[in-house]
Amino acid sequence: MDRTLYLNEAKEIEIVRDGPSLLVKEMGKANRRIPVRLLGRVFISGNIKLESGVFSLLAENQIPVIMMNISGNNGCICLPYNDHLPLYYDMQRIFVETEDNVSRFKALCVSWRKRFQIEALTNTAKAQDQTFLEEGLKESEYRQRIAEYFTAYERQVKTVRKIVSNLFRGLIVERLIMAKLDPHMGVVHRRQNFGFALDLSYLVSPEVDLQCIMFLESCKGNGIDINSIHGGCGLKDAMRDIVDRYEGRRKRLGEKIELVIDDLFSLMRELGA
Repeated sequence: MDRTLYLNEAKEIEIVRDGPSLLVKEMGKANRRIPVRLLGRVFISGNIKLESGVFSLLAENQIPVIMMNISGNNGCICLPYNDHLPLYYDMQRIFVETEDNVSRFKALCVSWRKRFQIEALTNTAKAQDQTFLEEGLKESEYRQRIAEYFTAYERQVKTVRKIVSNLFRGLIVERLIMAKLDPHMGVVHRRQNFGFALDLSYLVSPEVDLQCIMFLESCKGNGIDINSIHGGCGLKDAMRDIVDRYEGRRKRLGEKIELVIDDLFSLMRELGA
């Protein structure tokens, strides 16, 4: 139930529905049958040939589909249709009822963002970061410190960041739906599609920074030409590295998002008391 199916652009691949399973057809290889009951989400990168029945089957099983082009742009999320409001929709609205409530929500997001920032800097294991952790960390200092890692690779990292960010947003939307919250009812990103998911994406974005740093270090260690990665070019060899790292940290990140959601419910109860 918690597996991720990754489908990357390839001319020889076709995905069709086969009863309660997906059938992956690839020229020169044996067909692969994947029961949808084993899947928790599907990520599609680039142009893949799928029949419409695939989306119907995934919708029937409440499986979100995250799609983007090979350069990480034009990201979108397909969700099963539901004409009912989420269970906690009315409770969630309290965040936007007053300016004070909005401020309390923002304060909670800032608090959690600081935690993710500290973990990101701790994992980079540099002496300069220890000073920030001991004396306190300002947002401008964090941004400046992280930017130093990407000075020579801004163009390349931009593409990788888009891909990793889309992976994270898909996970956040998935967790919000599981919690019966409305992913569209943004507070900071008010009246935007997936506004609430974007609010939470902001506070976990230091994890995106960390994974981009790890990606650059991995490229250097494995002899991958970083300069060849731009706008989807040169990403085929690097995509597995990006996905493997994300999957390796997904469970832990999912647990942290659950803790954030727990705090959000606590705040909703407090504001509604």
